Amino acid sequence: MFRKILVPLDGSDLAARALPYATVLARNNGAQLLLVRAVESHVLPIRDHAKAQQAEADEAERYLTACAASLTNKGDLHVEVAAPHGTVERGIVNEITLSGADLVVMSTHGRSGLGRLFMGSVAAEVLRHSPVPVLLVPLACERGWSDVTSPGTPAAVERWIPSKAA
Repeated sequence: MFRKILVPLDGSDLAARALPYATVLARNNGAQLLLVRAVESHVLPIRDHAKAQQAEADEAERYLTACAASLTNKGDLHVEVAAPHGTVERGIVNEITLSGADLVVMSTHGRSGLGRLFMGSVAAEVLRHSPVPVLLVPLACERGWSDVTSPGTPAAVERWIPSKAA
């Protein structure tokens, strides 16, 4: 049913909550996972913009590569990574089209009120502009799938993302 599943990650444990669900879907469908972290460097007058953007892109690549390695340790998943440049929302939506993804699995960060007003909702923007279905894993989701071990617990999150030292 699905051939390529895109999973946006931002380095947080909240974003990583989507990985167990995406992994189950990928295994059950024989699909490939595409881990994406958009690189949006902020221009400051005291920073070299090109160097700052390259440093952020390098860090995103390292993080995604470590995530991919932790997911492929069983050898039954094909995982690719991408770190598109641009705003987070636009980078994710563009990558959906460029990669040929046919499903997005992402978590929500549960912002409301002023937090959502000032920081926005990446999930809402991706949902609004995505050309493919989007499966959202809400912050309060405590329900697991048959081979997902309690995705809401810190131990399970650690299982799906590399350690900060990696």
